[in-house]
Formats: sequence, C-alpha cells, structure tokens
Amino acid sequence: MQFLTLNETNKLLSILLRNEYLQVAESSTRLALLENCNIECSSIDLKKDQKFFIPDLYRFLSKNKVKDGDIEELALIIFLKHILSMNFIFGFADFEEDFITRVIQKWEIQKNSKLIEDRDQIRTSLNRNRALYSASHTSQDNIKLDSGIITDFDLKDIVVQLNKKVNYQGAFAFSVGGNAILLEQYIIKRVKQEICFLTKKQTDYYDIQIYKNSILSSKEIEQKFINKYKIEVLSDLFDCQANTNVLAIIWNHDIPLKQIQPIAEAFWNEISDSLSSILIRQRRCFILIWVNAKHKSLRGFPKLKAPEKFVLSELEAWFYGHFKEKGIEEKQIEDYLTRLKMHDGHLVATYREMDQMIHEISGRLYAL
Repeated sequence: MQFLTLNETNKLLSILLRNEYLQVAESSTRLALLENCNIECSSIDLKKDQKFFIPDLYRFLSKNKVKDGDIEELALIIFLKHILSMNFIFGFADFEEDFITRVIQKWEIQKNSKLIEDRDQIRTSLNRNRALYSASHTSQDNIKLDSGIITDFDLKDIVVQLNKKVNYQGAFAFSVGGNAILLEQYIIKRVKQEICFLTKKQTDYYDIQIYKNSILSSKEIEQKFINKYKIEVLSDLFDCQANTNVLAIIWNHDIPLKQIQPIAEAFWNEISDSLSSILIRQRRCFILIWVNAKHKSLRGFPKLKAPEKFVLSELEAWFYGHFKEKGIEEKQIEDYLTRLKMHDGHLVATYREMDQMIHEISGRLYAL
C-alpha cells in the first residue's frame, strides 16, 4: 500500500541511499538485516549496487506484509523500526531519525483509522464533506487558526509545576522526557508561553543540542552555549541593559540517562551558583530545562510531565468551542471531532491530527 506522497518517498529513499552503513553493506549483511526483520525477499538481488538495491527494496517492502507477533504488518514499517532501534550502527542524523519516526507514525495513524471505519469509506466521506464545505462556505474563506489553539490545550500538570517553582527572580531547573516531536511542537511551546505569563517579563530563549559523541563533562555543555551565541561566559546572556529573563533549553538526543545524570547535576550546580548574585541584583530569572528526547526525565529536577493520553471529552469541548467561535458549521465541526476521536487520545497521533486540521481550516498545506 502506498501511504507516502512522492516527495516523502523521495526523501526517505535519499536518507537510505546516503547512509554509510547501507552503502558498504555486502550481500550477506543485507540478507542478515532482512532476516532480523523476518522479511523474506528472494525476488530482490542482494548483490546489486546500492543505488539500485535500495529502490528495489523499498518497492518490495511497500507492497508486502510480514508477521509481527500475532498480526501482519507492512514490511516497510518493520524494516524502519528495526533500523531505528539499531541506530548506534546506522548512525542516522537527528533530522533523518525524526523523519523516519514521522513516516512510521503516519502509517500507524492510517492503520488505526481502520478500527473505526473502512478506510475507503472514511476517505470518500471526508473528501465529499471537504468539497461541500469549500463550495458552501465562501463566508469562511478568511478563517485563520494558529497552533496556539493546540498549545493552549491541557498540560495542566505542567502549568501547576511551573507555578509552584518559578518565582520573579532566581534560577530554576526542570526536566522533561518523551517524544521529540511532541516535546518541541507542543510542550516546550507551552512552557515558553507560561514562563512569560508567570514572570510578567519578556523572555529570551536559547537552546543547544547535545549528543553522546560530543559531551563528556559539564564544561562542554557551557562551551556549546558559548560557541553558538558568540559569548565569553554563560553569564554574558544577561545583558545589563536588558530587563528580560532567560530560558535555556538543552536537548539531549542520545546520551544515556546514566551518563548525562551526573553531568547535568554538575552543570546546574556550577551555573546556578555563578548566576545567583546577578539574578538577585537584576531581579531576573534563569530557567533551565533538560529535554531528554526518547528518554525519561532526569532525577533530581522537577519533572514537567505530559498527560499519558488526552481526555476525549475535554478535547471535544475545547475544539468545539473554538470552531464554533470561528463560524464553522455544525456538520463540519462534527467531522473534525470524529477525526480527533479516531486516535483514542493517543498523544502523538492526536496531536498530529489536531495540527493537520488547523492547517486545513486555514488553507495551508500540511507536511509530514
């Protein structure tokens, strides 16, 4: 089944074609890789040159299913999940890993929709409703919704935690872990918004990305900030002429918790001590957030915990009110709410559905 657009297919093929491990893999290595995925593909020539082998493999994986436990799964998804789990061998860049993850999520969203209705019936119904909506809502052509509708929804526990800990001056640190897409596009956006509201000041935002091959000590974390923002010491972020707070976010992509925990503690102890006098004298805040993409939160730091699932009744009420306020007709609203409920409150899948709906209503293209 073809579930990716042509552009998405080309991007995925490009990632696989330029992967160094796959480039040098011999036929025996290719065979072992596919056997580890329980994929039998005798129709593919494993000795072909990389530029021919990968497209042939993609076509085969996109059209065939394999057993995954008690269920059948698309071979392509089994393959992509396997190579992500072995990324210490394949060495995908962060943006490549994120794209492959989104491909898997797109398939899972599409697959899960079958549990509610036949896929073709849903597609026909949605296309018909969108056509009717487009033809009969000329007065709604100027409807504009932004992602703030999503960002403002829920996350009550995170808001409470920030309210309890963040004051008008001083240094404060938090930790959060989970899915990278959800963290970046939903949770961190809300955190930025809440901190501005709590401190009643403009907040300057700084961030760095850290990886296991580049960080061995707390000093190297500080050096990352220094190099990126062209400063001499971290305290230079507090320009004496400005009356703003500072929010610093450290994105840990692949450093194991056991390794990053002592480094994080040492960095926080050093930096909070060195900044304390500046913060008191200038009556400003420094907020540090450790983001562990794909990992749990760090110990010893207040946790910003996202809900395990969205509560469907709250989700429906929230979007119904906003859609009604924008003048969207009742039938169209019900169609949107049905799409939201299809994912049973699953955080990532529901978030992506919300984001896609906002793009559709605002007349913008939605990208994977």
